[in-house]
Amino acid sequence: MALISLLVFVYTALRYDVAATSPHSQPVEWVLSEGMQHSVRTHAAELEVPEGIDLRDASLADKAIGHYSVACATCHGAPGESRAPWMVMYPEPRALTDAAVVNAWSDRELYWIIKHGIKDTGMIALGPTHSEGDLWAVTAFVRQLPDMSPDRYRALRARYQQNAAAAGHAEHRH
Repeated sequence: MALISLLVFVYTALRYDVAATSPHSQPVEWVLSEGMQHSVRTHAAELEVPEGIDLRDASLADKAIGHYSVACATCHGAPGESRAPWMVMYPEPRALTDAAVVNAWSDRELYWIIKHGIKDTGMIALGPTHSEGDLWAVTAFVRQLPDMSPDRYRALRARYQQNAAAAGHAEHRH
C-alpha cells in the first residue's frame, strides 16, 4: 500500500516543480539542508587530518590553484571574482570567499565534501580523479579563501596558467 501511495504521489499528486529557477518550499528546503548537513557531519566524523597536513599552510593551498580555478571557481567564485553568470543552479552554490560559509564546516567536513561531492546539488566529487594530497591541498585552499586577497588569487592563477602553458609547449616539442 505504501508503494502505491508513493507512486500516486510521485506521478499525479503534486507535480512538484523541480526547475533550478524555482526554489523549494521552506519545509522542503529545511529537510534537504538539515539532512545534507547531518549526513556530511556523520560521514566526516571519523576522518582525521593526516599528520603533517596543516590546512593553514599557504604553500599547501598554493598547490591547489589549478584545481580550484578550473573546477570550482565557475560555481563558487574566487577572491574579487563572482561565479560565472551563466551558472544558474539550485541550490545556488555558496560563495567560498565568505568566511561564514567556510567556517560553518570543520576541516574534516570540508575535505569530505570536496572528496565525495553532494548529490543533486551540482557539487562534484573530486575524490575519483584526484590524489589524497591534492584533495587536502584543495581543502587547504578552500579553508584559506575567505582571507585571500584578489591580488594573491590572480597571481597564483597567472603563475598556474604560465606553468600549464609552458608544460603544454614542452609536450609539443617532442
